[in-house]
Amino acid sequence: MVAEETARKLATFVANLKYEDIPAATVEKAKQFFLDVMRLCVLGSRLPWGEQTRKIFRQIGGKEESTVIFFGDCLPAIHAAFVNGTTAHIMENDDTHVAAIHHPGVTVIPAVLAVAERQNLGGKDLLAAMIAGYEVMIRLGVALQPSLFGDRGFHATAVIGHFGAAAGSASLLKLPAELTAHALAFAAAYASGLGNWVKGGGVKYIHAGKAAKAGVEASLLADGGLTGPRQIFEGKRGFCEAYADQYDLKRITSGLGEEWKILEVHLKPHCTSRHTQAAIEAAARMADEHKISPEDIASMEILTSMEMAEALGTTTPVDLIEAQSSIPFATATGLFKGGGRTLKEFVLIEDIKEAMGNPAVKSFLQRISLRGNADFDVQKGNAQVILRLKGGQVYQKRVDIIHGSPEDPFTVEELKNRFLTQAKTALPNTKLLQAVEWICRLEDVKNVKEITRLLCTEDREMVLR
Repeated sequence: MVAEETARKLATFVANLKYEDIPAATVEKAKQFFLDVMRLCVLGSRLPWGEQTRKIFRQIGGKEESTVIFFGDCLPAIHAAFVNGTTAHIMENDDTHVAAIHHPGVTVIPAVLAVAERQNLGGKDLLAAMIAGYEVMIRLGVALQPSLFGDRGFHATAVIGHFGAAAGSASLLKLPAELTAHALAFAAAYASGLGNWVKGGGVKYIHAGKAAKAGVEASLLADGGLTGPRQIFEGKRGFCEAYADQYDLKRITSGLGEEWKILEVHLKPHCTSRHTQAAIEAAARMADEHKISPEDIASMEILTSMEMAEALGTTTPVDLIEAQSSIPFATATGLFKGGGRTLKEFVLIEDIKEAMGNPAVKSFLQRISLRGNADFDVQKGNAQVILRLKGGQVYQKRVDIIHGSPEDPFTVEELKNRFLTQAKTALPNTKLLQAVEWICRLEDVKNVKEITRLLCTEDREMVLR
């Protein structure tokens, strides 16, 4: 197979990338993202969608190859990738690449972890594969966005996640460039996922899982001798033409292996859509600084991008995903938690659930207006909040740079603390401390199972049910 130029360059990059070739800063960033996704897998496993997804694949059964985080089941690698990707995505707290408009960590990391366990590989191989997956996924996203989402209505995590997962898996299977190209071709054939998840239902939660699973499967098919078309991304019937009205092929491979796109990835403070984060922070900061409670507020106005004001403006969410994706609801949830607590502890799933059952929140939502404004950028996710108090005072704050962005990143200590504070609700602190220690020196781990065993419950009743 003589692949097209774009596929050939990507496949060659993936096949040739070694841990030793990667800058130290890039490796350190990858370890931070790995730690954060493990936190999400643990937490998401405790939620109904996580438990049910795990139950379904446990009933299907199969060869014991890879670990389901928290539960400790060993399933076929493709199924473990599906479950772990789903549990990580449920929390709506995953990493984000702004220009690509997708979440690379919850597709790439479950895939490479599953394959690394299957192949009994260590931390260096895992990190190289993970970074390869991030680079492929981000570059494709940047090349096709915002058209893939804005013009065609696709969910990029679900669609482009297949390529990141396939690239990372191919790296761990040690596929040469020609077979890696076949894996990418299969990823293109699998790619799917609509953006209509904003209208409710839990389908968004499995978008990451099914992309992780299909990426692993794509690489196994290529490894087994199956072949894909020579033309993948280019041409009239190529992936780019099929999924976007406008795209730039050059952005996929420009600077490949020299400019590390993983360094552009953001982490979210709150368990809500990225497009709610700025409004939550702006309102919480004003509430904390001026000692404002929801009862003091006569009205709240939120200004954000035209696109997100239209898409994420519901004040009557019917389920968890709608609530997590509603700018008014998420902002109100932060205010009811309290400005200081929200800034310190963040808005968590438990806060969203509590707010959904609180009549005072529902009443408060009627005092919120959300307006689109051309001064705000959908990719930046920035917002401005104006609070008008019953006493006549007016306060306003604009947030353009969200904490967790490359311009204002979480420190390693902040990420460790978040991991330990939140995951201790599910696992013993002693195991979590060991897991953090291993992940922080992931390059020294000889077999990744040394980490996954620390992220599983010892409650046999929980495991067996």
